[in-house]
Amino acid sequence: MKNYQIKNECLTVTISSRGAELQSIIGSDKTEYLWQGDEAIWKDKAFNIFPYIARLYQGTYQYEGQEYKLPIHGFLKDSELTVAAQTEESITFNLTDSEETKAVYPFEFSLDITYTLQKSKIEIIMSVANQGEQTMYFGIGGHPGFIVPIAGVGQFDDYYLEFATKETPYKIGVDGESLLQNGNDEKFDLVNQTKLPLSHETFNDDAIILHGMSKEVTLKSDANEKAVTVSYPDMNFLGIWQKPHTTAEYVCIEPWTSLQARMNQIEDISKQTNMISLKSNQRYDNKWSITIKE
Repeated sequence: MKNYQIKNECLTVTISSRGAELQSIIGSDKTEYLWQGDEAIWKDKAFNIFPYIARLYQGTYQYEGQEYKLPIHGFLKDSELTVAAQTEESITFNLTDSEETKAVYPFEFSLDITYTLQKSKIEIIMSVANQGEQTMYFGIGGHPGFIVPIAGVGQFDDYYLEFATKETPYKIGVDGESLLQNGNDEKFDLVNQTKLPLSHETFNDDAIILHGMSKEVTLKSDANEKAVTVSYPDMNFLGIWQKPHTTAEYVCIEPWTSLQARMNQIEDISKQTNMISLKSNQRYDNKWSITIKE
């Protein structure tokens, strides 16, 4: 595992070769915006997700009649990636299939994750190439955690998530014990159809997973000029999470392309709703971003 840095006049960003995970987002005034991890609460910072998002029933899925095991959020977060290209303001990490990945995911692939700085914005492109003969199926997404309160200004409860457009999204129904889909989706009312006020109690039932929401959201407070905006035009789901029953000073804003498995259902990933299907020799690109307002 090795850390790499990209920077410009606005941001200094550090990324690990382990999972191509963001390690630090520092503004021009030295403010750290990214959660720095805590073994007692949540040790990660901003891992990437591939090839399956969230949980599988019994940690198991099916493909062509055979069962395979995957950990929560897939194997990318624990994989060592190589650097394929780097400039002062951009870096690309690569992961390809191996005997180890094929034991849990029987597809030939090449995955690139590129971070590029554009002033105060970090553009993230996640690209998957199908290098095998059969159609491959996967989910992809991000799991960044951001420090709240930002720069120590105010309290956690002073902050809220503000969506860019007015919507009444649906909250995906999740079983309280297994955290798998239970089919009880319901409308999720936002304040003025745009705002989700934050409190530690917000997450007593674990993650809030939304569908039909605006494709851009900002973490902010009326008492602070600093803010963080996450934009995810090609992601249809958004997880919002903090470890339940804690007073941890972070919130995760997680754009996803697909969902976790259903309760009591070993999913066939070639048939599961919302999975990305990619034919032989095709490439899939998903661009999202994190923008810092100082």
